[in-house]
Amino acid sequence: MLSKSKSKIHILTSANYPKGNEDLRALCGAVRERGVECGFLLWGESGVREGDMLLALGVWDYAKDYKKFLTWLEEMQTLGARIFNPLLTIKNNIDKRYLLELEQRGIPIVPSEFVESRDLAKRDLAGKVIKPPVGQSGVGVERGERVELLAYPLGAIVQPFIPSIQERGEVCLVFFGGEFRYSILRKPKEWRANSSYGVSVSAITPQKEWIELGERALEGVEYLYARVDIFIEPLLVSEVELIEPALYFFAHQGAMQEFVGRLIQRFVQKC
Repeated sequence: MLSKSKSKIHILTSANYPKGNEDLRALCGAVRERGVECGFLLWGESGVREGDMLLALGVWDYAKDYKKFLTWLEEMQTLGARIFNPLLTIKNNIDKRYLLELEQRGIPIVPSEFVESRDLAKRDLAGKVIKPPVGQSGVGVERGERVELLAYPLGAIVQPFIPSIQERGEVCLVFFGGEFRYSILRKPKEWRANSSYGVSVSAITPQKEWIELGERALEGVEYLYARVDIFIEPLLVSEVELIEPALYFFAHQGAMQEFVGRLIQRFVQKC
């Protein structure tokens, strides 16, 4: 049972990074400077009190057992903890088949098809990009020529390769509490725009149509933080990150302090 002692913000983390990374440690410090108790907690562990806030920004291994992750969050919510982003938002975002729902709403996405595991061997995957439906940190993101079919027990999202990723990179649009705040450009060293494979990150001035596309992708979603990743040639949504995205606070002056302000506002509303 959760106690009713002083509430705290827990930044949820993973086994390989129990104290988060440099950005999350800076975030935690900034929260403490505002007089709010903040610390790190491995998801799945005890130590949560009624009224605590769970911030899922460091759960970089949930995909290894996502059902256990969701069950634990449900237990924490039932016992009185508050989860951000909200649990329903996390549930709706954890499986990349949400891309198909965006497409049904008329939002341009990287063309995506879900293929069951039993059917992967029947498909010509040459030149295609293969992703697990539940995955993170670029794990299992491969070109078709390199795919080990047993690595996709949940099936796979199959997409065409978009050549512009290598020259133009990928733009990440960052939103706080329903508002667009800033954007960054990620340029990959190879073809995957993910830090696990090497990527350069810099600020970029967004075009109006980029922001509008990101806003459309987030319509109807409740979130404290969000990142919409897009290709700009052609203009397509690549992913909508609502669980543990890097928010690249350095890319916009005052971004971390603004985020901390919004976070604490949510925290004190129901303490």
